[in-house]
Amino acid sequence: MCKLLFVVTLLFFATPAVSGSDHDGRGAHGDDRLHGQKVLKVFDANGKVVGPLTIESLGEGVILTVRGARTFVGVTRPFDESGWHASKYAWSAGGLSYPTTDCSGPPAIVNASPVLRPSTLDRVGARVTLYLAPDGPTTKIVVHSDSSHGFCYTYPGGHAGPQPFTAEAWGVEAVYTLTDDYPEPLAIHY
Repeated sequence: MCKLLFVVTLLFFATPAVSGSDHDGRGAHGDDRLHGQKVLKVFDANGKVVGPLTIESLGEGVILTVRGARTFVGVTRPFDESGWHASKYAWSAGGLSYPTTDCSGPPAIVNASPVLRPSTLDRVGARVTLYLAPDGPTTKIVVHSDSSHGFCYTYPGGHAGPQPFTAEAWGVEAVYTLTDDYPEPLAIHY
C-alpha cells in the first residue's frame, strides 16, 4: 500500500516528456525536494534530467509521459566483460514476446506495470525502443516467439518442441526511440 501511495504521489509531481508527448520537457521539473527530502533523479548522457527516480513493482526507473499517458520505464546497472558498473546506468530492456513465428513486427506487451500505462523496451545495440500499449484491457495473444539479447526463440509446436502459448497482453499503440531523447549512459544522483 505504501509503495502504491509513493507512486501515486510521484504522479502528481513533475513528469518529463519524450517526443510526441503533450509538453516539451524543457520546463522546471518541480522542486528538488519532496516532503523536505532531496529527491534522486535520473540524468541522461548529456546531463539532462529525465525525471525523479521511482521505485515500482518492476524495479527502479522513471515515469515518462508519452502521448499524454504516464508509463514506467526501468533503469538498470549494465554488466559487461569488466563487471557491473558502479555509476553508469542503462535503460532496462528485457526479452520480448511476439505473436509472429520469427520475432518480427510489434511485440506483445506482457508483465507490465498494472498501475500506469503498460510499456516495454527493446534494445538493438545502443538503440532502445519504447513500445506503449493502448488504453484498454488486455487481450489474449498467442505467443509464437520470444527474443532476448538478439536471439529469437520460436515455439514450433508439434512433437519437436514447446507449444505456442496464450498470454494476457496488450498490443502496441505508439513506438518511440528512447535513446534519441535520452541517450545512455544514464546517471542517478541528486
